[in-house]
Amino acid sequence: MAGGFPLFVNDTTIWSSEALYQACRFPRNPEIQKIVLAERSAMTAKMKSKKYRREHTRPDWDVIKVKLMKWCLRVKLAQNWQRFGEILRSTGDKPIVEESRKDDFWGAKRSEDGKLIGMNVLGRLLMELRQELASPNSECLKSVPVPDIPDFILLDEPIRPINAGSPSPEELKRGIVRAKPDFSTTSRRTDSQSLTENSAGRSFWPNATDADITANAGVHLVGLKITNDLSYIFRSKPISDIGIDGEIEIRQEGKSHGRIIAVQIKAGPSYLRERTKSGFVYRGSMSHLRYWLNYSIPVIVMLCDLTGGTCYWQLVDLERIRFHESSWSMEVPYTQKVDALAIEPFRKISARLQKQDIVDLLFKNWLVESHYYELTLADILEQPRDYHWLRFLGQDVGHRFTMADYLIADLRQFDHAQIDEMIKWGEHNHKQYTYDRLLLGLISETRQAFPINYKPKGTPGGFTVEMVPLILRIEDEPKLCELGADGRLITSYFDRRAMDGWGAEVPQQRIKVLPTALAEATPLQTD
Repeated sequence: MAGGFPLFVNDTTIWSSEALYQACRFPRNPEIQKIVLAERSAMTAKMKSKKYRREHTRPDWDVIKVKLMKWCLRVKLAQNWQRFGEILRSTGDKPIVEESRKDDFWGAKRSEDGKLIGMNVLGRLLMELRQELASPNSECLKSVPVPDIPDFILLDEPIRPINAGSPSPEELKRGIVRAKPDFSTTSRRTDSQSLTENSAGRSFWPNATDADITANAGVHLVGLKITNDLSYIFRSKPISDIGIDGEIEIRQEGKSHGRIIAVQIKAGPSYLRERTKSGFVYRGSMSHLRYWLNYSIPVIVMLCDLTGGTCYWQLVDLERIRFHESSWSMEVPYTQKVDALAIEPFRKISARLQKQDIVDLLFKNWLVESHYYELTLADILEQPRDYHWLRFLGQDVGHRFTMADYLIADLRQFDHAQIDEMIKWGEHNHKQYTYDRLLLGLISETRQAFPINYKPKGTPGGFTVEMVPLILRIEDEPKLCELGADGRLITSYFDRRAMDGWGAEVPQQRIKVLPTALAEATPLQTD
């Protein structure tokens, strides 16, 4: 967190090692990195990063953060050799500890008896660096290699090694950036190549990191397995992307019918370290999950064991997701390998309908069925011209009107502001036409979206809102099923009863917002 030790990475001036450390949280979000790196104050850079951490922190952050911090300290020493080196040497062999009130991982907390208790990881890294600085080979610390960290990217470019010829602190403080050497006259070289210079002025070839090589090997292995073992077509995406590495096109009897699956490929031992009894644990960011779930075709994640030549796969689907405070995880089973046994599962996945294509139709069908086929829906042309916002308007056999609409959960939660907005327009239509009921379907692919913890407000006299929990199934036969009070799914309605797939009656659970000052409502539960 100390100021006065600027850094220079990938031709970019960075004002503190803390800013560099925090920027590396977001390798696929260069705009966030720019915001963090623009701060001269280390503390401000840390604070700026906080609002992005929940959604955008790299999924393997807890795995790589210590290795990353060690690299940041090495860069800090290499580029502030004399000043930072003198400070480290001045501590002799004394313990180095960050005393903290909150953090006993990087530092230590003071106990009632005055002792400092904690893991003190930052202090240990500094003491380790101090020991290396005191060794006869300390000059090697002036150059810093690229650590073995996947997606080690700064502002859309792979991070390059730090060489002994880096700019001096004085140049960095004044914001001076050294011009890149002009290789325009050198045969078979282009200005676009990333070249570095050592202190003797000798040029080196463009940098290719271990992470790049590993990623490419993963793509090639997947392509080989898909082509040889499944006889499907594999196309890698050679241009920059934000979460899709390739596509699998399904073939049957030598013919393709245009069915495609998108693939995200992760290669290397770091993705195979966390395991359960039945599979590997893959962790991801919320932004990637939202992107994949809304992708126009199904997405699967593949983990590649380059040593064993094996690829494991899992479909990105909300039913398979476990949510955590700022990220999510899913299990990639050991049994789901990319081999001949994957031919049929991949074919079924490719045939899935995407939810945005079918929800409107499914909700319309459910609406009629759940009213025991006694509700007639108005055609769009039959709805009054000033009927606002809500998708459906129906009339039952008793000539009572029902307004209806649905809301799809974003990952595992519903937007309460959107619920309020729908109720507002229901009230508007009630005042305009005296329609007395709004039925709002709350649709999710996972039970984890319930309860919704929505606090309903009272409605005007004569107007009632009813909210129904609905689970979306898109495998095999797509269907909307009402979630019963005991956790069972309601799959049919007959003789004024709601029933499960075995014909047994299921108690319903619905939030009802009544025309009172504050409605009494029971939150939607999952069991």
